[in-house]
Amino acid sequence: MQRLGIFGGTFNPPHFGHLHIAESALRQVQLDRVLWVPAAVPPHRQGQDLVSIAHRLELVKRAIAPHKSFALCCVDPKTAGDRSYAIDLLHQLETQYTQYISNDHEIEAADNQWFWVIGQDAFATLPRWYRRRELIPRCTWLVAPRRPSSLAATAAATPATTPAATVQILQSQGIDIRWQQLDLSPLDISSSQIRQRVGDRLSIHTLVPDAVREYIEEKQLYSVP
Repeated sequence: MQRLGIFGGTFNPPHFGHLHIAESALRQVQLDRVLWVPAAVPPHRQGQDLVSIAHRLELVKRAIAPHKSFALCCVDPKTAGDRSYAIDLLHQLETQYTQYISNDHEIEAADNQWFWVIGQDAFATLPRWYRRRELIPRCTWLVAPRRPSSLAATAAATPATTPAATVQILQSQGIDIRWQQLDLSPLDISSSQIRQRVGDRLSIHTLVPDAVREYIEEKQLYSVP
C-alpha cells in the first residue's frame, strides 16, 4: 500500500509556490509520492487564458524533474473542449496505481491511501463539486493556507470561508470528510502574476525554476503579440 498525494491544477505555469505546497504535503503526512496532474480544461476555469495542455505538461515535467518523489501524471484524456472532473481523475488514478501482490501464489489488488492536496480557496468550493458524495470520502484532504495577497483580496470582497466552515457545510449535506491543514507559510506567488510579468517583459527568475523560465522564453508563452 502506498500513500499517494494528488496535486491537480492548471499549472499555468507551475512555480515555486506550487513546489513549496507539494514538498510540505510530502513531508508532513509522509507521502510516498505526489502526483502532479495538469487539468486540460477545469470546469471552474472556462475562459481563462490557458496555454495548451501539451505546454503545461512539459512545464510541470521540468519543474518537478529534480524531485524523485514527484511524478507527472497524464491520465486526463479530455480534449481542450471537454471539462475535467475530479471524480474522473480519481477513478483513473485508482486504476493506474493499483498494486498487485503475491500471496500464496494468488494475485490480489492492494488498495492505496489517497490524499488530495488543495488550496484553501478551492477547498471552500467542495460543497459544489460534481459527484462530491462519491469523491470526498475516498481521500484525505490536505489544505494549503491562502497566500497573503489572496487572503487580503478575499477579505476585501467577502468574509473568508475557513476550512472548518467548509467542513460544516459538507456535514450538513451528509458528507463525511477527513482533512488537515498543512503547516506552511505560503509563498506569495501566483500564476497570474507570472503571466503578467512575462507580458510586461519583466524577470520571473525568482518565481519559477530555471528550466520552467527557459521553456517559457523558448516557446514565447504568455508574451503579448
